Amino acid sequence: MSQKLKVIYENGVLKPLEALSGISNQQVIDITIDNPTFKNEIVQLGGTLRNHPFNNLAQTMKEMRQDSWNHLIKEIDNE
Repeated sequence: MSQKLKVIYENGVLKPLEALSGISNQQVIDITIDNPTFKNEIVQLGGTLRNHPFNNLAQTMKEMRQDSWNHLIKEIDNE
């Protein structure tokens, strides 16, 4: 059975905003996370790529990877 529901991430725990049907207490389930913030970052990256002159593509990609890692590390440190 598949359900789509909204949850809130709070203090390291995902909490459903509505009742879950057909799931027993402490039952292990699989979830898929659809994070709108991540989608927005991808859209911004697309805009960055589209507007870049690409004089040195390898260097540009290296810088973008480093920026991504820096962002990820900052996010982890903030948790």
